[in-house]
Amino acid sequence: MIINNSKKCLCCGGCVSICPKDAIVLKNMKIHIDKDKCIGCKKCVLFCPVDAMEFVEEKQ
Repeated sequence: MIINNSKKCLCCGGCVSICPKDAIVLKNMKIHIDKDKCIGCKKCVLFCPVDAMEFVEEKQ
């Protein structure tokens, strides 16, 4: 599961543009991740210049 650390996030929109499933949107200067669309490819994690996007294991 991908999460966004809003304290680090610059709201640059890079993660939005790189997401292959359109699972990330920037709305009202805040990143929102649609967990149903996200495939966990980590492209956003690798792209983020300030390491605001993080991959975490889902709790079961």
